[in-house]
Amino acid sequence: MSMKLSNSLYIHLHRIDIEGNELYVQLVDDYKKQRNITEELKVNKPFEWVREMNNINNCIEELIIKEIINI
Repeated sequence: MSMKLSNSLYIHLHRIDIEGNELYVQLVDDYKKQRNITEELKVNKPFEWVREMNNINNCIEELIIKEIINI
């Protein structure tokens, strides 16, 4: 409540948003390299690519929620 009253809440939330988005992009790249998910896989086996990307997105979302948002 004090952050809202001092107008620092929105600045704090904006910082968390930026930090979370930067971490998301970095982790997607890292996971794709680790799991060898390439554009070739996307072209040749699109369903496998979608499944892998969904798994990556779910893992990263859970990690970001736990580490940055602290829910």
